[in-house]
Amino acid sequence: MNNNAERDTKKTVDRLSIATSSVSSKTFDLVDQGAKKLSDIKEERDLKTSENETNQQQEANNKEVNSRLKTSENTQEKENIQEENKTEEFTSRIKTNVNNSNDNKSSEGTQKNEAIGNDEEKTKVSKLKTSASKVLQKTFKFNDNQGKVSKTITVMSKTGSKLSKTGRTITRTSRELNKAISNDGTGTEYINDKIGRKVKTKAYKITKKGANKIKKKFNQTIGKKLVQVAKTVIVKLLKMLISLFAALAEFIIPVALVILIIVAIGSIFGSGSSNDKSISDYSSYMTSVQSEYNRQVDDWKRQNPNGIVVGVKGDYGQIDWRIPLAIIQSTGAEINFDNNEKNLLNTFKQAGLFEKHEVVYQEVDSDDSTTNTIPVLVITNGVYEDYLEWLNNNYSKIADFNKKKKITDGTDTSFSNDQKEMLELLYQSDDFAELLGNDFVTHISIYGKNETKANLKSDNYNSKNTLATSGFKGQCTWYSFGRALEVSGKKMPTGNAQTWLTSAISMGYKTGTQPSTNSVAVLMGHKFGHVAYVEAYDGKSITISEGNVGNACSNDDSCSQVEYANEHAEELVRAKTYNSFDAYRKASKNSGLTVVGFIYLD
Repeated sequence: MNNNAERDTKKTVDRLSIATSSVSSKTFDLVDQGAKKLSDIKEERDLKTSENETNQQQEANNKEVNSRLKTSENTQEKENIQEENKTEEFTSRIKTNVNNSNDNKSSEGTQKNEAIGNDEEKTKVSKLKTSASKVLQKTFKFNDNQGKVSKTITVMSKTGSKLSKTGRTITRTSRELNKAISNDGTGTEYINDKIGRKVKTKAYKITKKGANKIKKKFNQTIGKKLVQVAKTVIVKLLKMLISLFAALAEFIIPVALVILIIVAIGSIFGSGSSNDKSISDYSSYMTSVQSEYNRQVDDWKRQNPNGIVVGVKGDYGQIDWRIPLAIIQSTGAEINFDNNEKNLLNTFKQAGLFEKHEVVYQEVDSDDSTTNTIPVLVITNGVYEDYLEWLNNNYSKIADFNKKKKITDGTDTSFSNDQKEMLELLYQSDDFAELLGNDFVTHISIYGKNETKANLKSDNYNSKNTLATSGFKGQCTWYSFGRALEVSGKKMPTGNAQTWLTSAISMGYKTGTQPSTNSVAVLMGHKFGHVAYVEAYDGKSITISEGNVGNACSNDDSCSQVEYANEHAEELVRAKTYNSFDAYRKASKNSGLTVVGFIYLD
């Protein structure tokens, strides 16, 4: 009884969802039609207004001529007046043509002078505008008489309509998936139902052996086909949203809405999973792997009581599970945490992509003015660029995985463009991590550029800066402290740079491995470590600003680095843009510094 009630409830919800989506689609279409109708009315009104103005002007001219004719004393004078009018009209036209000609010549001469060195740029801008216009026209089919506001309404209506229609498709597909996946995850009930219908409708005489063969065939294929349909629908929707996102730049549309939609449906991890057990198995695996790394850290700390540990989570690291799971999902494989998936994950692990532990030795000053050497365990977790580089050099591992999962014949040499788009979208979403558990949620990079200019003479770098008032002006910590205060009004830690991650966590800040605009990068190396400020990041290029760069006393024991930095603080502040985050990491590595993590201000 309960099962019947639950089934009836699901059907009702499905029908309501599809009906609501249908109504929404029609509503959006009506709004679009209304916007275009208003444009037609406005155009008709403007034409009438223009026609009336023309008639009024002509009537006024006629009255003036008639008045002059009436006041003329004789026919000759009338003829003279008429001739005079013709002459004036003809002269006026000549003057107008001459003026236009002169203006055109003058304009052409001016434009030629101004066009020197700018022709190429103007051509590019023109091409971009033309291209954007064609995309918008093709996508939204604007009427010629639509203005900017009317076009905005059309864009919103078309977008809403397409999303509503796609929602209906996804609802139907989800319903089929629910049918195909029974409680035991085999899809047996759905398969038996399909076989039963075929037997009844076509009156096939199937032996028990034959039925079992058909059932086995269905069991191997039907689930995969339905899953592939669902993925195809969602991928097409995501691609449509990306194109809309690019096209909507011209209009005043809440871009956050588009981003929200992408994030909401972007994560389809689990759509190919046969049951909740796969999700549970993944969660257990991820927890066990991180725990294994943490135990290694604990063992090292016991063996090195005088050593220190630097990681993105204080004394520990944090694996960014979005990336390896997004790679598996992007292959199109049915997710069920089988041996093939375990082996691929272990391949990532053996390549050091999950987490690396490296021991370096650092000199520190002790209380008795002597210098001691202590071991430092540096923990780094693989970032997106690391996985992409690995994919480029080791795609044969993915091809082998695809062959075993019966996705391809194993001859593929790289991800397709669609798969790359899927990978990027899944990487920029924490939805599937939330499905696995909040412990696996990591910070998503915020792209953008900081527009606040650094004013090194302001109080943020002087009286309000704890490091400046305590005698450490000019240091990298002084600058990053002041920059964070200047941009966000938030205070950073005040200890040595290498301790900032741990201190920031205790202060309530979020930390992670991926760069993000308006975050503080923490690096390990040299005597005290290093910190820098991320001014801009667009997913590729990254702009870094930092203090105490080019200190003349860095390799000179005859002078004090602290004193020199204090006296030349503003001179030692530099900003530089790198082509990629990986380029920045490599440049830092060459100077003896390792990027460990980031403190997020946004």
